[in-house]
Amino acid sequence: MNGMTGSRSTKSVSWQSSVLTAIILQCLLAAAVWYFLDVQLWLAWLSCASLMTFLTYGIDKLAASRGWRRTPEWTIWIMILTGGVVGGWFGQFVFRHKTRKWTFWVVLILATVLYSALLWVFREQLGVRRGEFHPLI
Repeated sequence: MNGMTGSRSTKSVSWQSSVLTAIILQCLLAAAVWYFLDVQLWLAWLSCASLMTFLTYGIDKLAASRGWRRTPEWTIWIMILTGGVVGGWFGQFVFRHKTRKWTFWVVLILATVLYSALLWVFREQLGVRRGEFHPLI
């Protein structure tokens, strides 16, 4: 019985630590892009979060095909919801990974709606004005 309890807590710590690691890496990468490339912070964050999510899809696909330790689904969901929605879409189609799991479709669609709404609501604060062309938004 103790073996089962220990096994469960190890799994729980595993996904929590991978989520924490992913978010810390996203923060560090976004801070570096913001600082060194002089990009708006929100754009640096969304770009880096998408890149990290895309790479996570690729790494998880490789791990699945080789029988290695997999990335917990919660980690990928959190990465998508914290700004990696574009990378999630690209990762799903480029690597043909997680396309049959309905939970990933739901998370991607909800995140797309959420971030589209946020960009629309805060478009003035982000510097988008009516009639101007902004290829990065």
